[in-house]
Amino acid sequence: MFTSVTKHMKKFLVSSFQFLAAIGNRKLVTRNSKLETRNFPQSGFTLLEILVVIGILSVLLGLLYGTLERTRKFSRYTITYNELKQIEAAFEQYYSYYSTWPTNGVIPLEYSTDEAGMDYGFIITKDIAYALQGTLTGAFAGNNPNPNPDRIPFIEFQSSRPPNRDGAPVNPFRTTQTDTGTEDPRVYKVLFDTSGNRQITVPPDPLAPDSTVTTIVANVAVWTVIPGFRKAEGTGNSPPEFPKEMRLGSWDKFDLQR
Repeated sequence: MFTSVTKHMKKFLVSSFQFLAAIGNRKLVTRNSKLETRNFPQSGFTLLEILVVIGILSVLLGLLYGTLERTRKFSRYTITYNELKQIEAAFEQYYSYYSTWPTNGVIPLEYSTDEAGMDYGFIITKDIAYALQGTLTGAFAGNNPNPNPDRIPFIEFQSSRPPNRDGAPVNPFRTTQTDTGTEDPRVYKVLFDTSGNRQITVPPDPLAPDSTVTTIVANVAVWTVIPGFRKAEGTGNSPPEFPKEMRLGSWDKFDLQR
């Protein structure tokens, strides 16, 4: 009888182990199937989603480019205005030292006006720039003496900006192309109160179509031409206009809205 009980126990144990093994195998298969599902998802980007992402990136790049362009133009405008004021101060110091302006045959005249007496001026050429910096140049000799014989360094023009083809200092903006195919460099121009009436009448600049005759109370006036920063808004059926060239003078106030 003991033997029959033992046989029944063996059968019961074998059946129990087989049942537990079957349950364990089923759970293992279920877990593996879930892991496979998680590790290998059946998903991806649709064409619509890709187009939406490309559109958003395009808008962001457009906004960034506009901001960088405005910043670049504003920095050039700031550099140009500061240089105009420095040139004006340099000629003021020149007059304080030599008690005269560098005119009357000492330097070839390029610009003059008699609107307020007889005020003379010129384009700041390479040789004039050298003279103002106290650098010796062979352009002034004989009947054309050096306007700065003591070689006083009144100003140091920025060397980071390349000059025009003639070597004259220019503002940070690129040159413009004229109808004749030649380049008009954006050089610096100056007028002095040689008449002594404390007034200077600045003529219009041919590069700046909107510039007019301007009379100022000063001893010296320096100006140059820069591109406009903002295009004019359209009125009615007329389309907006492109930015026009502007005459920027040392007598102007620093305007952030230019």
